Amino acid sequence: MLLLGSGMVVAPVVNHLAGAGSAVAPNVTIASMELAAATELAAGSSRATPMELDVSDPVALDAAVKAHDLIISLVPAPFHVGIAEACINNNTNMLTTSYVSPEMQELDARAVEAGITILNECGLDPGLDHLAAMKIIDDVKERGGKIESFRSYCGGLPAPDDSDVPLKYKFSWSPRGVLTAGLNSATYREDGEVKHIAGGALFGHAGPLADECFQDPEADGAALDLGELEGYPNRNSLLYEEVYDIAGAETVIRGTIRYAGFSVAMRAFQELGMFNLEPNSTLETGAPAVSWPRLMLQLLGAPEDVPESEVEWRAGEWATEHYGVDNATHIVSEMSRLSLFDCSSTAAPAAQSGTIIDSLCRLLEEQLAYGDGERDMVVLSHEFVASWPSGAKTRHSADLIELGVPNGDTSMATTVGTPCALAADMILSGAVERKGVLRPIYKEIYEPLLQKLEEHGIAFQESESAL
Repeated sequence: MLLLGSGMVVAPVVNHLAGAGSAVAPNVTIASMELAAATELAAGSSRATPMELDVSDPVALDAAVKAHDLIISLVPAPFHVGIAEACINNNTNMLTTSYVSPEMQELDARAVEAGITILNECGLDPGLDHLAAMKIIDDVKERGGKIESFRSYCGGLPAPDDSDVPLKYKFSWSPRGVLTAGLNSATYREDGEVKHIAGGALFGHAGPLADECFQDPEADGAALDLGELEGYPNRNSLLYEEVYDIAGAETVIRGTIRYAGFSVAMRAFQELGMFNLEPNSTLETGAPAVSWPRLMLQLLGAPEDVPESEVEWRAGEWATEHYGVDNATHIVSEMSRLSLFDCSSTAAPAAQSGTIIDSLCRLLEEQLAYGDGERDMVVLSHEFVASWPSGAKTRHSADLIELGVPNGDTSMATTVGTPCALAADMILSGAVERKGVLRPIYKEIYEPLLQKLEEHGIAFQESESAL
């Protein structure tokens, strides 16, 4: 097996496939542009071998693919199609945790003709969400019911004990990725009405999520108090009408979970211009260092002679005008906790990174990284409403809480890497017979995968109740 990549989710995949947990026990080649990172991941297993490889080199990639039976691609998504082309040319199966892009879907017929499986979306979201959703959908259909509503929210957050930080958020991956995801557009249906959110407006459409009684995975089913949560739509939810075969559902929403208050603060940062992707002369390399208070005054449109000591007052005036008194108090508090108003001589200057968004990302990396002993948390919540021939309606839910290990694997790495590793076992053992470009939405894939996940401690809390 050839594993491409050495990022944050790779370790759980290597630990399973190159360790004692895999029933198939493959020889695992870990390929990365950074040989040192691959070598570190391979250490401790006689079945793991590091390899230096640039996946953008078609000749080297083809040779590596040809020498293996399964390729797991955990490199950035834009490389997946080229890797899939090499897999088709060499009749080699492939597995990814990324979304099926239109370009990847176009390879379906060629993959079928080559007799190979290209299984995508085998991580957390997408991945675990598919498994739990399809189990409920298929069960309802087999019992004669129809799905009328589907709401699904997922997010990576700090564990409750480690969430008393600005934005109630910590970054286990690139802050730039989190910020720019908020610039995406979204489409969904709610109560029969299709709604579109323009790119850049997502944070303005966050709303409170219904209180859920999540079970603490570490306390024998006791309730885990997560406090107030909010959610906002993610991408094009309507694609899942076809993927899940639930055409006709009155509500189809997939979204992102955050702790309450995150979105209004991020919306304020965005509207101030802190997500600006354009080069900024104040922040170019070699320019005089500028403090965060001075940069904030510039963003607020203050004259150059305004002293830095006025920045908090001016930010409060601006926030009150745009968001009202209550929200302004929260926004200014979050800015202050991030040291954006710190005028002391020891205050770090805004990073000379060329753009405002990259300066903000450096600040967030410094202040909101996970420290020693701190844990992240993954929350995934599905809610369905089903109707029945009798006229009755039922509510169905599937919820997942996963907590990271202090100074060990994050919950994000575990929930992305574990389903990927278990799916690799299934492909290598011949348990996945279906060919082409696939998602794990078929019963012969999701049923055994859910069972294997439960054996590895990843299990959904399910319920059904009358409405």
